[in-house]
Amino acid sequence: MQNAQINLHCPSCGHANLEVDRFCQQCQTPLLKRYLWAVGISPSPSVELLGNRFAFKTGQIWLDTYPSLTCPYVLDLPAQAQPYLRLFSYRLHIPQIFTIVSPPPPCSEILLLERPPLAQVDWGDHDQDSVVTAPYVPALPFLQAWGEAGLIRQLNWLWQVVQLWQPLQLEGVTSSLLQPELLRVEGPILRLLQLAWDGSEPPGLSQLGQLWLRWLPDAHFFLKPHLAELGDKLLTRAIQTPEEVLQTLEHWLAIATSGREPELPVLNYQISLATLSDQGMSRKRNEDACYPPSGSVTAPAPEGLTIVCDGVGGHAGGDVAANLAISVLESHRESISAPGLNSDDVVSVLENAIFEANDRISERNDTENRQERQRMGTTLVLAWGQRHQVYIAHVGDSRAYWITRHGCYQVTLDDDVASREVRLGYALYQDALDHPLSGSLIQALGMGDSRHLSPTVQRFILDEDCVFLLCSDGLSDYDRVEECWQTEILPLLSGGTDLPQACQRLIELANLKNGHDNVTVGLMHCQISLGGTPEGSYPLAPTLTERATLQITPEPPPPKPNRFSWKHFPLLGLLLLLLGWLLYGQPQQYWDLLIALLPQQLRPQAQPDPPPAVSPPPSPVMPSAAVAPPSPPPTGSPSPSVAVSPAVDTVFEVSEVITFWSKPIAQPGQGQPLKVGSIVQMQPTPAPPTGWISLKVCSAAPGNSTQMTTSASKLPLGQTGWIQAEQQVHLRSLPSTAVSNCQEDNKNQGDSN
Repeated sequence: MQNAQINLHCPSCGHANLEVDRFCQQCQTPLLKRYLWAVGISPSPSVELLGNRFAFKTGQIWLDTYPSLTCPYVLDLPAQAQPYLRLFSYRLHIPQIFTIVSPPPPCSEILLLERPPLAQVDWGDHDQDSVVTAPYVPALPFLQAWGEAGLIRQLNWLWQVVQLWQPLQLEGVTSSLLQPELLRVEGPILRLLQLAWDGSEPPGLSQLGQLWLRWLPDAHFFLKPHLAELGDKLLTRAIQTPEEVLQTLEHWLAIATSGREPELPVLNYQISLATLSDQGMSRKRNEDACYPPSGSVTAPAPEGLTIVCDGVGGHAGGDVAANLAISVLESHRESISAPGLNSDDVVSVLENAIFEANDRISERNDTENRQERQRMGTTLVLAWGQRHQVYIAHVGDSRAYWITRHGCYQVTLDDDVASREVRLGYALYQDALDHPLSGSLIQALGMGDSRHLSPTVQRFILDEDCVFLLCSDGLSDYDRVEECWQTEILPLLSGGTDLPQACQRLIELANLKNGHDNVTVGLMHCQISLGGTPEGSYPLAPTLTERATLQITPEPPPPKPNRFSWKHFPLLGLLLLLLGWLLYGQPQQYWDLLIALLPQQLRPQAQPDPPPAVSPPPSPVMPSAAVAPPSPPPTGSPSPSVAVSPAVDTVFEVSEVITFWSKPIAQPGQGQPLKVGSIVQMQPTPAPPTGWISLKVCSAAPGNSTQMTTSASKLPLGQTGWIQAEQQVHLRSLPSTAVSNCQEDNKNQGDSN
């Protein structure tokens, strides 16, 4: 049965209020409402109040009626509690144990999980006499949300499932990811209602593939064929590791967000930043530091970097350490944004930057002979936004929160004694907080060698507008962020406030409600809209592993060149007959016409001609031009591999010895050298053979007609012939007046003949 009347006791005055009240009706203190998820109890419990404190609501949902009181210390932790504790680092996806209660027999111990994935029911109008029995219900089931989600969100959820696979497998609770009734979504975040034990036969990736194949009908049209292939490979064990699955999903995600896929919309990603730091109400100096500098507000851009550092309290020089860390990390901005980096590369760059900052502070400590508690240090929390993804890195207890329209989520885990006790499975978090040293840091920058430093770097995929809040403990202590996010940060997503105003309000609230420390905030507002510019570089080519997991459609082979076939045989026979007739002294123009009519594949190919034999030089002092070593072509001459067609009738002077042919066929012994200084003219030729240029000899340099040893020993003026196109670089064009001179020389030569 449901509890019809629940009294919610004020943490300040103890007054009993109704569940629907937001503030205490007596002292106006905000009321904390802690709804818990019960594990190990039937849906219809026989009791309405556990431990005289927890009131039954509906199903497995219970309400803490004394939220300000601590719970009895749990000495003996049951075995079923251990996976929750050791997975404390994954509390974004897995609810954690608030306490363990023992109901009357025959019920066994009950785990009460805090911050389960619950959705708030709209209260509507109410008065003090109304009774609201179920203000919260389990969040949206995964299968119900899957068919309504877009491509990037579907990929994001699959990516999160695989990210959780190995950690849950180590704890023997992988079955939690294979039971759809346990999978819930809160916007972009995949969450579990509770953990499920694997049993004697732990599931493998083949079961995951089988599950994903059942999701195919409602998959996005772009994802559907790829997911079908991936599911088959998982089912047949062609893929056997989560890393291979992640690489495949990363490849699809890169394509979906690149803006280069014609069938997918182009998305515009914009990131805006604002920072603000304050000394606080009780500190003599501000040992916090931030980047961009305090008071900065940046214009929207596809990338953004913000950092918050808190000089370790009580350590002399905390402000020096914080500012030194900011300086080192900011200097790596270009390395982080270098083109071509994949997600693993970005994580590596961030880790190396943190190690360098740690070493710089440690060296400063060593130089100044600082020992133990005299050593200066700093915490760090960093957010690097890059289009559709945000990387969060942290060391110490400065925190990062992810605020969406669906909730506020702490995404960093404090590096302190309390968190360590939970991760080791020694205590519940609420019990660990009672430890005298619970807030003592187990690591910070500058306290030792980087070999003993373990920074945490996480990556989050963005598929809707959101805000990341980075802050020092001057704000996060006493759950102040959880109290104020709805009124001070959430309006950023609807335009109800702006970044500078939100920063100022958070500083004021920290000083008003905490006030015990410096306070620094950094806000990163991520916005996504349609109609952006495609990404500058296309996603990286698939790795060898990706090629094994992706069905990559090969590019069509280039068209094969046209080859001679038997249909050319009649034409070839006719041409051979004509060739035999033309070789017996027919005019040059008939030969040219025949060459032009030949198909490209049948035209004779030019062969290099051996240098012509020359007579010994008359003088041992001055070698003949025919055997002189060639000089390099003049600067600016066209490359031999790039033919430049000169204008018809252009007159040239030969600048280097070239070979002149009567026909565009390089036959040994048939070429004649044209010496330096000879004048030639470009001739019009219909369809000239490839690689040949037709020239007419206007004047020959001395020795051209006397040094020939071939049967064609004379080179008469006015003769038309051919040179190979690569010899064009040895022709130097002459002024236009040389054209008429060349024509006159030819006329005179003809008259003399």
